[in-house]
Amino acid sequence: MTGPILQRPETKGDRGTDRRDQNNGDPGKYEFYSCDQIAANRKSVVDKLDKLKLLMDKAEKGAGGTVVSVIAYKGDYIAAQDELKVIDATARDKKCKTPENWSSTSAIR
Repeated sequence: MTGPILQRPETKGDRGTDRRDQNNGDPGKYEFYSCDQIAANRKSVVDKLDKLKLLMDKAEKGAGGTVVSVIAYKGDYIAAQDELKVIDATARDKKCKTPENWSSTSAIR
């Protein structure tokens, strides 16, 4: 009896596609942000992801922890991942410096 209750229901988007395959973030959210503002928001979201991951890992160590982790943190974790995808896509579109394209300012010795 507890199996079906604890299972995550299928979530369908407007066109019948599985929402987990879509980017749930607002693609225009950071359109008018400067690169510095985008970088600050990216750091904030990465920090949030790290915090949620630690909480999920900690919850999973306890009795019934997987259920607690999914109920309490998984939705926020997925939303933060989607937010990070939007931030990274906007940074690429604006040609901002990101961790992927930062160049070192020091010479190879």
